Amino acid sequence: MASNQEKSKEKPNYKLTRHFMAGCIARLSTEFLFSPVDTLKSRIMFSGFNSSNLFRSSAKAVLISAPSSGFSFLIYHYSKAARKRRSYNQTKTNSDNLGGIFNRKTKALPFDLVDFMLGRLSRTMVITIKNPLDIAKHYFHLKDVHNLELNSVSEVFKYSYNKYGLVSLFDGFTPFFLRDLISDPIYWNVYDRIKEKQISLLKNRFLQKKKQKQIQKENKKQKQREKEKEEKKRFLQIFPFKRGQENITDSTVYSHNNSNPISKKWFKDWCQLWKTRIMGKVSENERGEVNVMLGPVNHVVSSTIATLIATTASAPFDVIKYKMQTRRFVSDGNEKYGNLFKSFRTVWSEEGLKGFAKGLSTKLAVLIPSTAFTFVVYEGLINTFERNDRMNNLITSMSPNCVYDFNSKSFENQSHWDNPVLLHPYW
Repeated sequence: MASNQEKSKEKPNYKLTRHFMAGCIARLSTEFLFSPVDTLKSRIMFSGFNSSNLFRSSAKAVLISAPSSGFSFLIYHYSKAARKRRSYNQTKTNSDNLGGIFNRKTKALPFDLVDFMLGRLSRTMVITIKNPLDIAKHYFHLKDVHNLELNSVSEVFKYSYNKYGLVSLFDGFTPFFLRDLISDPIYWNVYDRIKEKQISLLKNRFLQKKKQKQIQKENKKQKQREKEKEEKKRFLQIFPFKRGQENITDSTVYSHNNSNPISKKWFKDWCQLWKTRIMGKVSENERGEVNVMLGPVNHVVSSTIATLIATTASAPFDVIKYKMQTRRFVSDGNEKYGNLFKSFRTVWSEEGLKGFAKGLSTKLAVLIPSTAFTFVVYEGLINTFERNDRMNNLITSMSPNCVYDFNSKSFENQSHWDNPVLLHPYW
């Protein structure tokens, strides 16, 4: 009993590290692809555009984005798993009439206060580490705008610390925090709701197709029976039976061969395989439960809609963040963008309402494909880990006389065979 409890305690931690690793790998691959467009976004936002050195500060972006992305995925999935456990425990206690804030009919909230505070605490830690590195990244993006010649992140830190003090390394922390406070809950909730909607749509479509196939199969059997009756009548009209042979079976009177040679549909099967890999797969197990595995297209749709809504809602704070983080490197920056309210007044007086959406189209052009790519890689890695887990558990639980049937796609125990055998429908 003690060993089983220890294994059950170690398993969630192992899965949590998986989410962190998958988030880091997904973000690393995204940064290498979309670092040039991120440079263009900063140049357009501050009107210092030059097409040279697009990969400037890509290493700094990797140092910033990979750990923070892995941390975000880790906290998100930890909160999600904890919320499901609490919802199950609350439902169970209410079924035993022990009271609680939930009853049998209520569902879990999108996020509760504990998960929200946990996510904010983790995000604050990430922002505290990320803000100085973000300032260095913007310095290298805007190197052609100012007249400073600093060649490394440490030199940028030394320059800011010696001239303006430690506070200069945390310029833009408040709008950074407010931006994530708005965008993160919107993004994760919209992403989850769209995923759930797609899963329900795929399930309903699968059940409808299954029902249609059953109806078509029954109609086909009915037509076949009617056809056999007609053939039997025609046969009896041509060859009438002698007395005493009226009770002869249908198979003796009329039979036809339904066995067709197996056609090689390798191209069709290959197309169907890639369709399920791209568009998602719906399957039904032996107990009648419908399982849905979303494909890359589903993740792209979910992340695109969530990115559009969350980025548009937090765009004003993103502009103020960039202004405050780069105010030390531009002329009159300290006077115009000294604090949050002064930055809002400056942008409103100089550029109007359009100033708060400056660079939004370029940012969406960066975020939509990059976020979609990140989630496709992340979800693919998590599905691979889970599939390997299922196969390992299946192999360890197999008996020596276990047979895999390709028709039912399941393992069956055949005690009269000595060795494990694979049964393929074409064999």
